[in-house]
Amino acid sequence: MKTTYTPLLGIIFDFDGIILETEIPRYEAWRSLFQEYGLTFTVDQWLMGVGTGPSVFNPAELLVEQSNGMIQACQAQEIADQRAQALVNEQPVLPGVLELIQAAKSRGIKLAVASSSEQEWVIGNLDRIGLLTSLGAVCTADDVTYVKPDPELYLLALKQLGLSAENCLAFEDSTNGLLSARKAGLQCVVVPTEMTAGMDFSAATLRLTSIEYF
Repeated sequence: MKTTYTPLLGIIFDFDGIILETEIPRYEAWRSLFQEYGLTFTVDQWLMGVGTGPSVFNPAELLVEQSNGMIQACQAQEIADQRAQALVNEQPVLPGVLELIQAAKSRGIKLAVASSSEQEWVIGNLDRIGLLTSLGAVCTADDVTYVKPDPELYLLALKQLGLSAENCLAFEDSTNGLLSARKAGLQCVVVPTEMTAGMDFSAATLRLTSIEYF
């Protein structure tokens, strides 16, 4: 009996929580801003938007509402982004990521990022840590109509890589990201962060505590 083998030709990474630990810094940035207005911003509230976009949950709009308009949404977003970036600048690339990228490149495996975050955030950070030139495609919220859990980001990444889903593998840290990858037909390795560890990852192909164990 002949065994069928599907070669791995592409890897598509999520960005936040997979390449860099950004979730805690971004949460802390918003928590501190809410605190300045005498308000509480919880981890559970932040998790409502993890792996997806502001169309599902926007902390800036929540702050405007709860502060009775004492700050505008665009101003809140700018302040939070600046604070988050300062914290993210101190974060190293997550364990195993650089090694996996180098190993993939040496084998001719194409690489991409598919993220529900804004283009400026994703590309700016990828460039800062020296990974942008290693990628054949970077797809962000600015490139699609619908972000995760919709499959559009992954379908776009596949198109830009010129590969089919059966030959690619996704790496995700959230339920929304996992569902997006699976809807696009990809196998998905889940590597939860401290914040996302309690999410439902039953649809994952594999669950790891770190990419270094892949």
